[in-house]
Amino acid sequence: YEVVLENHHRIPAVYSQAIRVCMQLKQYDRAEPIFQSFIRIFGGHPRTYAKFAGLYLAWGKWDLARSMAEQALNKDPDLQEAMDVLQSLKDVQAREEDQLFSEDAEHGV
Repeated sequence: YEVVLENHHRIPAVYSQAIRVCMQLKQYDRAEPIFQSFIRIFGGHPRTYAKFAGLYLAWGKWDLARSMAEQALNKDPDLQEAMDVLQSLKDVQAREEDQLFSEDAEHGV
């Protein structure tokens, strides 16, 4: 994909496809700079930030996922994709807290 991006760097669909492939292969470290380049070249559309938030969510980078989702919602307060990321983050946090309380109960804390 790097050669294709290099030769077709002004075509948004090329970036989208490269990101999609990286995400499917769980190569989040490769998808991140593609997202960054996309935003630098084409600007930050709310859906782009929401998809970037989804990358960070899948990667387990909760703070970055929250930041990207919030940026998306700042530009489009009704963007469901970004709201879904924030809800997923709340769900993850709740599961982590439940797990912590379960471990404390097992140890008599």
